[in-house]
Amino acid sequence: MKISHKINVIFTSSLLITLVGFCHLYIKYDEINLLSKEFISLIEHTALESNAEKLSNLTKNIAILKSDLNNLLLVWGCIILCFSIIILNWLYQVFIHPIHMLHSSLKKEKPSLDDFQISASNEIKDLSQLVGKSIIDLNETNQSLKMANEESNLAKARFKNIMDTVGDCIVCTDHQGIILEMNPSFVRLTGINKDDKEQLNIQNFIPDFKINPLEEEYNSKFICFQDSILFDSQKNETPVEISTNSFLSSENEKLFTVIIRDMTDRAQLMEQLLQAQKLESIGLLAAGISHEINTPAQYIMDYNSFLKDGFETVEKFLKKVHEINHPQLNKIAEDINLEFYEAEIPNAINGSLFGLEQISKIIKSVKGFTHPESTDKTFYNINDIIQDAVNVSRNEWKYHCELNLALDEQLPNIKCFPTRLNQVFLNLIINSAQAIQEKKKTLDLTEKGSINISSIQIGGNIVISLSDTGCGMCKETQMKAFDPFFTTKEVGVGTGQGLALAYDFIVTKHEGKIDLKSIEGEGSEFTITLPIQ
Repeated sequence: MKISHKINVIFTSSLLITLVGFCHLYIKYDEINLLSKEFISLIEHTALESNAEKLSNLTKNIAILKSDLNNLLLVWGCIILCFSIIILNWLYQVFIHPIHMLHSSLKKEKPSLDDFQISASNEIKDLSQLVGKSIIDLNETNQSLKMANEESNLAKARFKNIMDTVGDCIVCTDHQGIILEMNPSFVRLTGINKDDKEQLNIQNFIPDFKINPLEEEYNSKFICFQDSILFDSQKNETPVEISTNSFLSSENEKLFTVIIRDMTDRAQLMEQLLQAQKLESIGLLAAGISHEINTPAQYIMDYNSFLKDGFETVEKFLKKVHEINHPQLNKIAEDINLEFYEAEIPNAINGSLFGLEQISKIIKSVKGFTHPESTDKTFYNINDIIQDAVNVSRNEWKYHCELNLALDEQLPNIKCFPTRLNQVFLNLIINSAQAIQEKKKTLDLTEKGSINISSIQIGGNIVISLSDTGCGMCKETQMKAFDPFFTTKEVGVGTGQGLALAYDFIVTKHEGKIDLKSIEGEGSEFTITLPIQ
């Protein structure tokens, strides 16, 4: 039977019992009313003494009626109490107990559909199942919302971390260029106050910036790039590269993401790359030119050697002529100043041969520098590498300092990359020469400085020392000396790569060591240690 039918039956039964009880009570009340009227009439029309018997009977009837009424009230009270208990028990079984079980299921952290299977009427069961399904769906929805919220918070934290740490400037603007959001890099580059609430427009910093350079149908499909100049709060200029793209906000408003990249370092790198490419081209040309010079120089050296040998024969002939001591020959010799030529021609020939030998050494050194490097190490004499570097750099140091070599002639060949070591020693010699030149210019000195290079074998290593009497370095400069692109020289003189490459070639490529000692105002000393094997 459905619960609605049960409720109707109980309500009808309760109504009938109540009506019967009220009818019974009404009848008794009517009897009491009649007795009361009779009692009052008796009192009004008859003396109490003469109607004592009737009064006694009436009193007895009232007492009996009162007793019956009390009994009736007691019986009906018990009936109503029992009926109320039955109704309450039924209400507990049908409503309260199922609701309690439903409440217990709802209190569970992760209820399942089985937790809502309760013993009750079909309507309560259906209601419990419906509530259970709704609660489970609600929990799943809540869990999904919680996960989505966590992912959203994680995405926000990740986005904030990217915005805070990326080196490029990132700015979000509306279609008028008004800045809605900016990252710390933009604040640093422009020098503005981050807490300043003044409305900023990106064109305040990049006047020629076009916020919407493409047609409407294309500007959300392409990233636009342009080069421009950014003006910071102090009106200092910075070359920048700008990339722009658009997106729609939640209010369907078109917004723009603008990424601004500082091109200052790249411009310097491009300039250095162009310089390196020029030097590379010059190096390639030098290799060809040195070969072209070497051939005629070899001819001249051979002819000078021939002249030297031939003049020695002529000297023998002239010596015999002098021994004859013929007056006429003596007169001719005196007229042509033969004695001077006999003394100076050998010197001229020897000087020419010495100069040609120097040309040959320089050409050989240039060939060593421009020779393509093998990917594998080769055995090479470190003294020859040092000598090549000295010869090639001669024009850098010969006017400002004396270069002294103390090379151990007994050094064994070591396995190395000769071209890279050539570059290391060349950079160190040029740095020393420039340091001496700077000191002479600063202190207005006239005497030459000195560069001292020595090599020696210590155990299983070859130790090369290069010291100079230049201007030296302060402690702060020494700490940064091997950093890439760090230089104390003026623009166009140094690239800041020489010592960084030296450190890489010695430590990384050759598993050696390079140490620096320097005293400001007195000079510097580099000590290079290379393993023999």
